[in-house]
Amino acid sequence: EFDGGADRQRLYVRRKQLYADTFHQLKQWSRAQLWKRLSVKFLGEDGVDAGGLTREFYQSMSKEMFSANYALFKPTDDNQNVFQPNVNSSINPTHFEDFKFVGLMVAKAIYDDVLLDAYFTRSFLKHCLNVKPTWHDLQSLDFQHYKNLKWMIDNPIQDIIFERFEYTVDEFGKKRVHELKENGSEIEVTDANKSEFVGFVADFKMTKQIDAQTKAFKEGLHILIPHWLISIFTWPELDLLICGMPDIDIQDMQQNTEYHAGLAKNTQVVQWFWRCVEEMDKEERALLLQFITGTSKVPIGGFKDLPGMDGIQRLQIHPTGSVHGSSDEMLPSAHTCFNQLDLPRYSSYQVLKNKVMLAIRECCSGFGFS
Repeated sequence: EFDGGADRQRLYVRRKQLYADTFHQLKQWSRAQLWKRLSVKFLGEDGVDAGGLTREFYQSMSKEMFSANYALFKPTDDNQNVFQPNVNSSINPTHFEDFKFVGLMVAKAIYDDVLLDAYFTRSFLKHCLNVKPTWHDLQSLDFQHYKNLKWMIDNPIQDIIFERFEYTVDEFGKKRVHELKENGSEIEVTDANKSEFVGFVADFKMTKQIDAQTKAFKEGLHILIPHWLISIFTWPELDLLICGMPDIDIQDMQQNTEYHAGLAKNTQVVQWFWRCVEEMDKEERALLLQFITGTSKVPIGGFKDLPGMDGIQRLQIHPTGSVHGSSDEMLPSAHTCFNQLDLPRYSSYQVLKNKVMLAIRECCSGFGFS
């Protein structure tokens, strides 16, 4: 019977018990066995794994990992294709073991050079790299809450907002209040301390609520890929490493882009932008898509099916900067929940290209996001 050779590790699975079968076998393997490439055998089937069955296995496992049956991950409020650990995963009594297993599966896929259909939030990808998220990263998790916090930062709140340094969450139908700092329930939020409050709220939602789940996931990830090795990547690079480079059809992208506030297809800065996109390589186009939408995933139906905060939302380009003077010092910015690019009115093609390339490269640290 074909077993893939000495450099392959045989995995026997039933399609209807894919997750459980894989979990129980990988748990018993040594590192030496895990380092071997998989050779998958679906029990009761005649297929010989020359690579195709392994890819099919990983795609099927992607769906299983995010299945509601295990309660490990939840899609974000704004994009059903992007996932974050479930704060109530403890409803699954083996959730920490499961998170460790999923982390190992992600590492195994990277190690085997196989892509997963597994898109994580920006903040979770940063946690995988031991990079602290900023409060702006909240927009990829809960845009409405981010928008409310941003309003607090940008406007006076005295006699308008009455908050204390605490946060109320729903835990299995019961309200529970968490103090964001010592004696937080006694500290009122004011214009003087609102920035600190916003930072605490964002840290609570993106980090503290899922801290144990994240640690378990990383424990599994590091079995095959130690932190010192994975930390060389930025979060967009890690996303592409897990999910792969999307095939971006520029013509489809153009046909499904809306222009606002006086911009049109034949506006000079718009024509420069599409020229810049055409000159990009595959990785740069993927980074651009991440920058504008928050994920490198292209829907199966193309850009006409691009999801946004309130359903289908096409790409949008809005002008920004001075109408009459130069905007050459500005960077493009993005509102990822609306798939919106704010494009400054640059004075030349070269300036536009330099600024766009800088923005998509630096977005991994939050630079250029609004």
